[in-house]
Amino acid sequence: MRPRSFNLQITIFLLIRTAINTCIRMVGPFLLVFARGIGADMTSMATAVSASMAASAVGPFLAEIADRKGRKAGMLLGLVIFTLGVGLVIVWPAYAAFLLALLLASLGNNLFLAAVQAYVGDQIPYEKRGVTLSILEISWAGAFIAGVPLVGFLIARAGWESPFISLFILGVLSIIGVFLLVPDVPVEKNAGESLNGLRFKLILNTPAALFGLALGFLVITGNNVISMIFGVWMEEAYGLKIAAIGAAATVIGFAELAGEGTVGLVVDRFGKGRTIAVGLIINILSAILPFFIGGSVAGALVWLFIFYFSFEVTLVAAIPLMTEILPQARATLMAVFLAASSLGMATGEFLGPRLYTAGGFTANVVAAMLVNLLGLIILPKVRRSK
Repeated sequence: MRPRSFNLQITIFLLIRTAINTCIRMVGPFLLVFARGIGADMTSMATAVSASMAASAVGPFLAEIADRKGRKAGMLLGLVIFTLGVGLVIVWPAYAAFLLALLLASLGNNLFLAAVQAYVGDQIPYEKRGVTLSILEISWAGAFIAGVPLVGFLIARAGWESPFISLFILGVLSIIGVFLLVPDVPVEKNAGESLNGLRFKLILNTPAALFGLALGFLVITGNNVISMIFGVWMEEAYGLKIAAIGAAATVIGFAELAGEGTVGLVVDRFGKGRTIAVGLIINILSAILPFFIGGSVAGALVWLFIFYFSFEVTLVAAIPLMTEILPQARATLMAVFLAASSLGMATGEFLGPRLYTAGGFTANVVAAMLVNLLGLIILPKVRRSK
């Protein structure tokens, strides 16, 4: 039975995720600021950012705790790891601490998010689950629209370390909030079951789960093939580095917000699979738009809005579907889904600059279209548990 404080819990989860996502998304815009603060060069900083994604590979193994010990335990573990990570920079403002902070923040985020998504899946029927999960995803756009500008405000007035101090305080408050508000609900388990990889074996033996993981990987890869290079494209195409890229960042943030809001309105009525399919089709078809409306900054921004809007619709609609593929291993599967998405991010970031160098922006657009087309082909294989 859903607890009376469930709506308050969702609000707290949304605020916590906005803070965590702000930590993750602030690095790109303020990379030079942080580099100067810790005395590192750009190459080393890029290595730190890339290495932080590797932490998600550990997440699924720890996330099994949320399937065994309860969702609350998984949330608290993720928040403690995140808080320790950002706190490390405060007491040790050096490159090594910055690298560890990003690693721990990424790992903590994946653990907390998987436990929250599993908790929502426990409390809300599948037919109504999409609305709540899409509300929680507003935190991703919210971090870019509100959190990152607030970080800039703090840095300008209190120095480059100030965001980490603020995030540490928010982390401590988040731990207290989850401890007090989220009930200790025992999860069903087999007698004698231990942390032995049983759920990973179940995932590997479930084709729908594997196709769902492949779908997440492909969608994120296609997005990051563009994300890694759109700034370079706009700079070289229009010569408006600061103005165009700044405007693009704002457009992307509102496109993400619009995509998350759209999913909340339609996904439960229209169907998770059909919403994903529409998002993929729009994203694939949008690949041809730069060749028709990309001759101006305004045209390029219109295309970016459509591209990121349809991507966000696809990804956010996939989350409630993934929560029902293996209910008995819900937290573990969602953590593996996050790991697959992070691997897709790394793949897209690796391929993006190389495609651009080899064939210009056209190569990136074609690559994004092809991986999303493959995602559309395998989508019918991603089915909820009967």
